[in-house]
Amino acid sequence: MSEFEALISRVYGAYYELRGLPELEQVFTGQLRGKLRLASRSSGRKSATNPYGDSLRERHLLIVGDRVRYRQKRADAEFGDDTAIIDSLVERKNAVYRSTTAELHALGANLDRAIVLMSLSQPRPRWGFVDRFFASCHAGGVSPCVVFSKPDLVVEEDAPDIERMIALYRDGLGYPVFVLDLLRAEPDDQLQQLREFVADGITLLAGQSGTGKSTLSNLLLGDAVQATGEISESTGKGRHTTTNSRLLRAAPGGEGESSRMLLIDTPGVKEWGVQHLQPAELLESFPEIAPATDECQFRDCNHEPSQKGCAVLELLERSRQVYSEYFENIDEIEDTPLVAVPPWSEECVHPERLR
Repeated sequence: MSEFEALISRVYGAYYELRGLPELEQVFTGQLRGKLRLASRSSGRKSATNPYGDSLRERHLLIVGDRVRYRQKRADAEFGDDTAIIDSLVERKNAVYRSTTAELHALGANLDRAIVLMSLSQPRPRWGFVDRFFASCHAGGVSPCVVFSKPDLVVEEDAPDIERMIALYRDGLGYPVFVLDLLRAEPDDQLQQLREFVADGITLLAGQSGTGKSTLSNLLLGDAVQATGEISESTGKGRHTTTNSRLLRAAPGGEGESSRMLLIDTPGVKEWGVQHLQPAELLESFPEIAPATDECQFRDCNHEPSQKGCAVLELLERSRQVYSEYFENIDEIEDTPLVAVPPWSEECVHPERLR
């Protein structure tokens, strides 16, 4: 029996929305073959879908962006139309994961890049969220970048600290950085540069609720592809408008920059967990630590605190000493995300990233 290939564009419990390859025009429903469903839950060992093994339970076997092979469709009582039978998963080239203490959540696969959208005001920026996202991308083999929204709402007293942090990511660490007023009436150069940056291939879009992910999707794709939400007046946090990852593309004949532009919009989250990563994986995701990793005298060093002579640990300790005054006020810093952020020294790890 002939097999065909499709791209998963959405997950509905045990069912999958598929787009037929290579054109992605045909949209239909798919369901896992029985043996594949059973095999996916029969073992917690490392696999093509769960590279982190039995310590974490997978939320879904297949995810948005996965390429699958399917065969002849059959009638399905629930959907009332033909449903494809998914026989196998084409090996992923990469994926971005986040996790809790018990669950591994893969947000998108076969990505060309990943964007974290971070508000500079309402909600206030969470630099640790950005760093953990970057660590997940690094471990998953995906190139990350950051888009900062709401620059027009930054209060004057916070502006110097925010400017230093943006300069750290862009100039000091070399990440692609874009600063966008998403509600601006006329497009600016930053939006045009971002459109060119994501014009071809699959881009994962992640961030906290209320940062403007749906609005950004609309701007990039040139059509009202997602409903937008509001900030909750009682909490100051965003209301969720996306409840599951979804593959988006420009509507036919729309104003999208490129028909090859595909976005995976993900649900807004409060925290970005990295429990699936080992300490060494986290450290090695920091560009400023890479030189010390190369200089470490121990092969396959895990950079554990007990390891004497580890160049990475020496760098971390030197950074704590340089920024000792900053860490003396750590209790105040924990309560107020922006408190006298110091300039970055190129021979250290910035304290916001260090902590």
